[in-house]
Amino acid sequence: MGSGEYPTTTAQAGPSTPRSISERQFLHGADCVERDRLTDRRVASYVLKLVGLAILVLLLGVLGVIVFSGVWVRVGFLTAIFTVFGILFVLGWVQDSKERRKRM
Repeated sequence: MGSGEYPTTTAQAGPSTPRSISERQFLHGADCVERDRLTDRRVASYVLKLVGLAILVLLLGVLGVIVFSGVWVRVGFLTAIFTVFGILFVLGWVQDSKERRKRM
């Protein structure tokens, strides 16, 4: 055998020794596979959307603190939290009802 050839079968090969070229490629698949640019774009798009959503949630939280700070002082923190989440719950329920009607 030359230096670039691999044995197809060996009698004394252990479990960590590749027995054929296909097994060698499987064991070192990252070196043999070309990166898919479409997948890279999808991952980048997902990450950018996730970061954008995190920034939006942060800004809405800050805006909520500014807008509802006077309300929190008057009615109490817990009541204001229940009111805000109640409004969000109703908005979600209305949106879900629209989607359910659209599917029928």
